[in-house]
Amino acid sequence: MKKPKVVPGLAKIFAGCFLVLVFFAAGGGLAEDKTTSKISPEKTSLKKESLKSSPKKKSETEAVKETASSGEKESTQTSEEPRDLPKFVGAETCISCHQDNGNNLLHSVHGRLMETRKGIPFEKSCETCHGPGSQHVEFADNTTTAGFHTIKFPPKLKASEANDICLTCHEAKAHFHWKGSPHDLKDVTCISCHSIHQDMKKPNAKLLKKPKIADVCFSCHLEKKGQFARNAHMPLNEGDMTCTSCHDMHGTSGVKNLKGDSVMETCFKCHADKRGPFLFEHPPARENCLTCHNPHGGHNDNLLVQRVPYLCQRCHTGGGHPTSSYDDIALLARSPKIIGKGCLNCHSNIHGSNHPSGKFFQR
Repeated sequence: MKKPKVVPGLAKIFAGCFLVLVFFAAGGGLAEDKTTSKISPEKTSLKKESLKSSPKKKSETEAVKETASSGEKESTQTSEEPRDLPKFVGAETCISCHQDNGNNLLHSVHGRLMETRKGIPFEKSCETCHGPGSQHVEFADNTTTAGFHTIKFPPKLKASEANDICLTCHEAKAHFHWKGSPHDLKDVTCISCHSIHQDMKKPNAKLLKKPKIADVCFSCHLEKKGQFARNAHMPLNEGDMTCTSCHDMHGTSGVKNLKGDSVMETCFKCHADKRGPFLFEHPPARENCLTCHNPHGGHNDNLLVQRVPYLCQRCHTGGGHPTSSYDDIALLARSPKIIGKGCLNCHSNIHGSNHPSGKFFQR
């Protein structure tokens, strides 16, 4: 094969064009550098001026901020919030203003037992419950300041916060079930029933606001107060029992704050003869006493929720004795089934019988 011939003239032409392009490229770069060099001093001068002027602007803004912050600090210092935390001042300082409450507490059961049982001297008694009182004393002349209200005042606290003050000492034993109890869930506070600074003119061991437990309960449970006023009622008004005979107002593991595990167990503490076991059981009597009885009071004999035989016919329905309906016709006929005690004339042992022939509770 023949080798291609290289024309020397063309090679020189290409080389010359390449050099021209390189020269112009270099010349443009230098021109640009010259233009930039001419412009750059102006830019640098502007930058220097901006750098010189920026500290002045910052200083002015910082001065405004400092004056504003200093004004806020002065206003906060002079208005409400003191910087120091409240400190203990002692009961003598408290009594200088609250003389009646202090003297009542000193001679009350609460005040005496704080030292003998809890080891809290009387000098620390006030602030044990109300918290440190130094700021309360300091701002006593201006009751609108925040420092005056650093003291704990249970009547103005939430129910849970007020009760937590008492539960710091009274959380065990009788008050173990308070958390989650019906009274706790309804935001009842300890001071709703108890007077911590007991009035010495009306002393009582439980620090109650009223002389009797029932009177304290009736301040909310007006319906029960009306039931105890009926002709058939538990001997509460006579003083033979009280609300706490069956209920624990601080809470229990049972229903309705009952002291027993159930309604039946509560009733059997007094009515042991109805406990059984019986050879022949009456199902309603074994299920719940409240099926037939109203424990607080009623207008029927033996606290029954309805007169017999109508009470019995709530379950014993149908035709023929003993489920025949006793209406006005039977009343006009003077049927012995509705006179006197009705069904109980024959079925006297209605709660149950141990007699071999006591299937129908007749003996």
